[in-house]
Amino acid sequence: LMNKYKAIFFDLDETIYSEFDYRMGAFRNTALWLQKNENIDFESVMKSIIDIIDSKGSLYRNIFQDIVNLYNLDSKMINQLIDVFRSYTPVIQPYPDFCEFIKKASDSYHLGIITEGIGYVQRKKIEALKLKSWIEDKAIIISDEFNPPTKKDNISLFIFASSIFNLPGKECIYIGDNPEKDFEQPYKLGWFTVRIHRGVYKEERGNNFINYDIDLYNNLSELLCL
Repeated sequence: LMNKYKAIFFDLDETIYSEFDYRMGAFRNTALWLQKNENIDFESVMKSIIDIIDSKGSLYRNIFQDIVNLYNLDSKMINQLIDVFRSYTPVIQPYPDFCEFIKKASDSYHLGIITEGIGYVQRKKIEALKLKSWIEDKAIIISDEFNPPTKKDNISLFIFASSIFNLPGKECIYIGDNPEKDFEQPYKLGWFTVRIHRGVYKEERGNNFINYDIDLYNNLSELLCL
């Protein structure tokens, strides 16, 4: 059954590596900047950030607004802090089981990435994760770099992805982590959709657009007989 598939595309954040690790590195970068430029103690800022994350969740959007208010900084500083956060050069590793999986899969499948996010930020992560040893540049699709820029729930991303390797959707697999926005579009195109239970969406309820659930990449290796 499973050898009819020819390409595997991955989401990036949480699917290939821990986004929490990336965000904490970027927050440390921001706290160092505040210590250097505003003379605010690094440890104090990190403690504040961790307290905010504990109470409001790791994807809370207004964290820099809260930091600016907490330390009585000019509200113009919010955009500056966002820029510093995004300028972080990440030090991140792919999940060990992802590395094992991709080594095996690279012999039998075309490989690609379909991710949402700011182009240059996602590119820096891809660089840090050394994914280009497995994935050709033409198969790295970032919604923000699409023309015009778009979001993950745009079906055109997936139509474009399968066209890169001249494949119909039914010969493609998509692996993601977010039940809300990763699976509906590829599923509609006949892709085989796989949800990995990791990161912030680990406990979220699934839906009918998910063909298969895994906790480990080894589960998928078994399914694909790798």
